[in-house]
Amino acid sequence: MKSTPETLSISLPLTLSMLKEAKKVSEITPYPSQKQAIYLNYLAVKVVHFYCQCMGIETKLSPQDKWHYINQAVFDEAKLELNTGDILECRPILPNQTSINLPLETQSHRVGYMLVEIDQEKRLGSILGFSFPREQTTLERTNIGSLRDFLQFCQRFSLSPQDYLEKLFQGEWQHPEEVLVPDYRRIRSSSATKPQQQEPTIKVRHAKIINLNQRKLALIVHLTWKTANQIDFYARVHPMDTIKTLPLNLQFDLRDSEQNILVRKSTTIGDNCLRLSHSLPHNHQLSFVISDDNQEIIHSLGINQ
Repeated sequence: MKSTPETLSISLPLTLSMLKEAKKVSEITPYPSQKQAIYLNYLAVKVVHFYCQCMGIETKLSPQDKWHYINQAVFDEAKLELNTGDILECRPILPNQTSINLPLETQSHRVGYMLVEIDQEKRLGSILGFSFPREQTTLERTNIGSLRDFLQFCQRFSLSPQDYLEKLFQGEWQHPEEVLVPDYRRIRSSSATKPQQQEPTIKVRHAKIINLNQRKLALIVHLTWKTANQIDFYARVHPMDTIKTLPLNLQFDLRDSEQNILVRKSTTIGDNCLRLSHSLPHNHQLSFVISDDNQEIIHSLGINQ
């Protein structure tokens, strides 16, 4: 296995047994025009599977998995199911291609995409990178994320849900009780009338004091572990100085790792609190952004390697 430190790309030899198995799968398809695509899909899956084995990441792929073979031979998909139930899409790209289209059937129910170059002349498979789902319809060589993102994603497998949520907070985050006393008791009591969850949930709360253009504000973030693939985000900003309303034209965003806005809230006259909530698959380097006309403050959440 050959790796490139700068990008964490991985190159693996395409063994004779892999090539024979890929040909076997491609020949049982009822759609002759799809043979080449299915051949490449199968090789991409095997390359990523071998990489996962080397990294100690368990998958559900095995030589006895007949359903998997049949599925690969019928649909233009290259999915690899991890032992956790999460599904990776392993898309092949040829050396002369700069981008590929994602078939419609691969654009949902995936935790991410591996881009795998299949060089048939050199008999080499190279994992170029990993991308989280972003409602994209293409994958590009020059715009694919690092394999570090995939390894960070897999870190949660070895952590309890509570520990995973805690590790999302890096830096100067503190427990709300430490930051907001005595205001925190008032805030908690004001939300005590919310209906209680019927089942036990795993929650983590943290807070920060923010200085924005001579105003002292509090940012409080609640994370709730809903399932193995979903976290609920709830956050609010409120004043912590003698002025009891928030500045006019204040914006409060939740953004993804590429600074795309997922949720945005803005103040109007007399607002004393901004709230936002969202549910997302497990992801990394999400940011809460508080800004006005003159200043922008970014606070990130994510597990760093």
